[in-house]
Order: sequence, then C-alpha cells, then structure tokens
Amino acid sequence: MTAKHWRIALTVNGEAIAREVPVRLNLVDFLRHDLGFTGSHVGCEQGACGACTIVMDGETVR
Repeated sequence: MTAKHWRIALTVNGEAIAREVPVRLNLVDFLRHDLGFTGSHVGCEQGACGACTIVMDGETVR
C-alpha cells in the first residue's frame, strides 16, 4: 500500500470485499467500475439530494 492508495474492507449485499484503492476514489465509482453495480448513481455531487446515502455500521451516511 502506498501513500496514494489505501486498503478498504466493506460488505456489499452480504459479500465481504477487501481491495486496495486510490485515496481519491469515490465510493460510487468503486461500486460502479470495480464491482459492476451500475445501479449506483451520482446525484448532486454535494450530498444534498441523498443519492449518495449508504449504510455504514448501521447508520445512514452521505
């Protein structure tokens, strides 16, 4: 892992996933491009519309 990448671990639809990703990678881009979940979309790009809302550790976050 370099300063430009970090290792993430998450569960998506019940599947545990661990990857090394660029530090500036958006979650939606990871879901769409790396995992193929093309149903994920970017809305306002600022968090106001709620399209980027996810559940993290049981809490909804943007």
